[in-house]
Amino acid sequence: MLLNLWNSRVQCAAVILFAIGFSTLLLHRNLVKKIVFEEGIQSTAVRGFEYFQNLEEIVLPSTMKKINLNSFAHCPKLKTVNFPEGLTEIGDFAFYECSSLTSITIPSSVTNSASH
Repeated sequence: MLLNLWNSRVQCAAVILFAIGFSTLLLHRNLVKKIVFEEGIQSTAVRGFEYFQNLEEIVLPSTMKKINLNSFAHCPKLKTVNFPEGLTEIGDFAFYECSSLTSITIPSSVTNSASH
C-alpha cells in the first residue's frame, strides 16, 4: 500500500492525517510499505507514523524542513529515507528502533538533530 500525502492548503502532514481520517489510517498502518510526501509539505506529524510495522520506504519532498519527534519510531522494516537538502531539523527519536535503517546521509543543511 502506498500512502501519498498532499494538500495544497496545509504545510504539515499532521493536518492531512486528520483530513483522511486518522483512525482509519491507524487501522491500516500495517499495510503501508511506502510513504510519499508531496511537494509543499514542510514537516511531519509528531508520532505521526510511529509503529508502522511494514513501512520500508519514505520519500520526502524538497520542501521538507523538519522531521518531528518520534515521527517514524518503531518502524522495524524501514530501509530507505531520502533526506532532502534544505532539511533543517530531525527531532528526538524520529527514527528510534528502525532496525533495518542501517545507513543514512544527513544533508549539511541540518543544524539541529537528535542523538537517537
